[in-house]
Amino acid sequence: MNNNVPPPAGGFGSDHNYFLYSYCNPIKNLIVTIEVTQNIVGNIGCSFQLNGYSPANASCVWQQYGFVVNLSGPTPQLQGFIDNWPSDALRNSYSPPLGDLINHYFPLDSLPSPMLPAGYKLTIGLENDANGNVTSATFIVVDNRGGITTHCNRVQAFQAGRWGNLGR
Repeated sequence: MNNNVPPPAGGFGSDHNYFLYSYCNPIKNLIVTIEVTQNIVGNIGCSFQLNGYSPANASCVWQQYGFVVNLSGPTPQLQGFIDNWPSDALRNSYSPPLGDLINHYFPLDSLPSPMLPAGYKLTIGLENDANGNVTSATFIVVDNRGGITTHCNRVQAFQAGRWGNLGR
């Protein structure tokens, strides 16, 4: 399926959301592309987030995959990230309580200024196993000159009380 979604009538701003759903079935092998058609400028940066919610009784209750314009370093940087949260039951079954299951940020592109220029395309592609669990996330950046950066992360299962390393 290839459905393009128009921007909100009043334009984008903070806390704008689109809701994707599949009538209580897992959305498998989702690919989301954000096409930047105007320069995006922010004095504190900006982010795009793909949030996922798990079925009832799952150990990982919320998943987040995204892009962030990070202005905290010496030069502005476009980063990708994966951040997954455990259920309260799983978190509290550990002493001390478990933190985020995955909280992984990685560089994708250096930016010349604190702006995400028009012409960039940002893509997140999720792969799933037969049960609908996310097994990998691929981040693709096409800059406004046609240069391509790709970063693939394998999302490993929670085993023996710890998460495996995320590979590149």
